[in-house]
Amino acid sequence: MKKFLNHRFPVAGTVVVALIAILTCCTKVEYDMGGNLIPNGQNMKVKFNTLTGNVHTYNTISDYHVSSHINLANFGKAKSDDLGKTKVGSIFQYTYYYRNDGNFEKGTNYTPDSTWLFTNMSYFGGDSLKEQTFYIYEVTQELFPDSVYTTSLDYTEMINPTPMFSFTYSGQPIEGNMDTLRLKVEDETLAKEYMTKLGTVDSVYYYIDTLMPANFYGMCIMPADSSPEDAAIYGMNLAYDNGSYLRTYGHNYKIDDPSAIQDTIIRTYTLCDDLDHYNNVSINFIKHDYEGTGITPVQERMNDLGAPVSTSYIQGMAGVATTIEFDENFMTELKALCPEGYDMVINQARIRLPLKTKTAEKFNGAPERIGAYLDYGSLNNTIDYYYAYLDYITYDGFLNRSNGWYSVNVEFHLQKMLEKSDYSSRITLGMPYTHVFKSLEEVALIGSAEQDVNVEITYTLINKPD
Repeated sequence: MKKFLNHRFPVAGTVVVALIAILTCCTKVEYDMGGNLIPNGQNMKVKFNTLTGNVHTYNTISDYHVSSHINLANFGKAKSDDLGKTKVGSIFQYTYYYRNDGNFEKGTNYTPDSTWLFTNMSYFGGDSLKEQTFYIYEVTQELFPDSVYTTSLDYTEMINPTPMFSFTYSGQPIEGNMDTLRLKVEDETLAKEYMTKLGTVDSVYYYIDTLMPANFYGMCIMPADSSPEDAAIYGMNLAYDNGSYLRTYGHNYKIDDPSAIQDTIIRTYTLCDDLDHYNNVSINFIKHDYEGTGITPVQERMNDLGAPVSTSYIQGMAGVATTIEFDENFMTELKALCPEGYDMVINQARIRLPLKTKTAEKFNGAPERIGAYLDYGSLNNTIDYYYAYLDYITYDGFLNRSNGWYSVNVEFHLQKMLEKSDYSSRITLGMPYTHVFKSLEEVALIGSAEQDVNVEITYTLINKPD
């Protein structure tokens, strides 16, 4: 037994040595695999640098925000201590959805009784405890579903200046629940004429969707001048699913006895502005008043944005935004990072914009995330903020409460500036594209006139082949 065991140990040692030799041999081959595919002299170096200064911030405004077909009809007044007053109103159209009397010849002498709005409402900010009065006007100008309408249009040129109806509203609606608004008649003659016309249209109007908006131009909701300026702003959902609708009640009389009521007649109209389903048009009108705030926003598309500011702002409801501009000195420094004989690929570039005041109150009132645009008014995004694919790209833009800043990705934008001399040197930071018209959030940022804006860049230098 002892002799047998003494013979096994040398054998086992031989096996171990052989195994080590095989593994060592395999590892060496694996390291060299693909080496022949790398071009001669094409060495790569990863670098990190921070460029300080030569990036300037401005307060800008866009009076051409596209505000039609956004599935919302907003209205209300609100006031901010920092950003002044905001007034919002809207136009909406309607298309036949349902009627309870299928036989158009059954009665005579249609008489309107009342008009109601059944609304899926949202609260977007402000003091909801203060009651507001809203007027409803008849739209007198034809609207076209394939046209583009903006926030700055003068709604007074599109309506009969005498209101037909009114309603009051306050409080915070429960998301998904319908609010029932019975419209109070303001001008009896106008209201009766309008409802009678709506209730006695030819039956063909109920079968061809394009006829209603082409002949009934819609309604306009605006807050009354008497409503408090520091109240709240709301939105009426016009989406295809769970949207709002208009309903009229009336009655007619028996043909053989004109004094006897025949039926109660109910007409229901959808307010949906989704062009995939209806031809209805909606438009939102927004007016910001910065008087007394010390803020004088410049139009975003101006060539000269004036002097850089010490405090820049981002405001909901298509308000003031922060425009960043990279000057020629910045581009000179950026290009200097790439020595002769190399190409530069920017892997990541971030701008960190600190909040002016870092308190829980300011954090809670600020947008959770901000977007980056080449043109904010048209929501033309930067390459970094390709919002249609945010789940698949690396873009930050979130509020960092621990450090009190927003971190914004600009790597693709800077790469484009390196490649194309005429590429835009500006980026406008505003609300995320989903909340431009859905929020009154606001934030104040430290501007470049008070503190240099730093750009942190991670990049790869690639030695050009001989």
